[in-house]
Amino acid sequence: MSASIDELPPGERAERYREMADHTHSMALHLQNPKLRDAYLELSARWRSLAESTQRSFDPTDKH
Repeated sequence: MSASIDELPPGERAERYREMADHTHSMALHLQNPKLRDAYLELSARWRSLAESTQRSFDPTDKH
């Protein structure tokens, strides 16, 4: 059984969030419906923001 993302160390959690951001962004690029595409792009941006804030909380000097 896989661990909850909340149980991962912050660096690994941030990486997982970046993977989710990349995946949702990739999905958005293939969508024909503009509203759905925009929703996926927004979701991708939120995953990316979460990754960045998680990384900063783990390593404030990291500019990833």
